[in-house]
Amino acid sequence: MLILSEGVYFIEQSTTPSPDISISIVANIKFPTPRDTSKTQHRTLLDVVLVKDTERNKSTYRFYALDILCIEGGMVWHKPWDQRWRFLNEGVLMPRKKDESRQPKAYAEEQIKIRAKEYFPMKKMGFVMKDVCAGVGHEAEGVRVVPVGEYGLGGSDDNGTKAVVWRRGGSVDDVQLKSMLFSS
Repeated sequence: MLILSEGVYFIEQSTTPSPDISISIVANIKFPTPRDTSKTQHRTLLDVVLVKDTERNKSTYRFYALDILCIEGGMVWHKPWDQRWRFLNEGVLMPRKKDESRQPKAYAEEQIKIRAKEYFPMKKMGFVMKDVCAGVGHEAEGVRVVPVGEYGLGGSDDNGTKAVVWRRGGSVDDVQLKSMLFSS
């Protein structure tokens, strides 16, 4: 998702039937700046997934923010995951929550909601498989493994960690991981 002061754009990449990128504008979704919630954020690029969630027995579309690549024109994709996560929360999601507490009607009218995807350290795999996956309100393919280094890259060390990754409807796979987090 690309946030520009003129609007919010959802960029979707597909691989079938042939590699293709489509861009859609998303109307009526607010992203205030971190310093002044009366101003609109711009030149911010988020990695999101759009899902149809069920909340209180009602369907709603929601962007789950997975990562951030740029914020207010500054590139952060090369920073470690924990720093990018802080930029995402403090620079994008918290200003929305702060502004929403002051003007809830403006956010209630949004057709698409947004929330951060939850991530857990690999040692919490049992908890996620037992408790978290049971409460997911949308279709999920399984567990998503996330490198903690630069965006799209593995960690900075060479010591791999063996982990088990589950895919809904599929088998359990052993994979070699480096400094990873995961999410359902």
